[in-house]
Amino acid sequence: MKLTNEEIHEAGGAFVELVNTPLPMKQAYALAKLASKLSEQGKIIEQVRVNLVKLHGHTDGKNITISPGSEGFAKFTEEFGELLDEVVDITEIDETKLPIRLTGEINIAAKVFMPIQKFVVVE
Repeated sequence: MKLTNEEIHEAGGAFVELVNTPLPMKQAYALAKLASKLSEQGKIIEQVRVNLVKLHGHTDGKNITISPGSEGFAKFTEEFGELLDEVVDITEIDETKLPIRLTGEINIAAKVFMPIQKFVVVE
């Protein structure tokens, strides 16, 4: 499955929240496997982001930070945007969507499903 780094980056937090939601065993297992397959690329994206902060940020003696309006922020934003635009092929992910069945007892916010709608379908 071809995905942008942005899709993977945004899906990471949603998968963490969803994996920690009580779901039927088969659905929980399938979600955990999918999250695991995306995790490796997510770690790479995060490492590059941290390196970009170190490169373009400023230090206060203890921490390196970058914020809007700071000297290196425009360059950081440009380079991080280029990273997020990159397309990667995660071959272990099937193109079919994972069905998730929600019952009245399961309450999952819509914001959790937005970043992962490419991977799941709610029944």
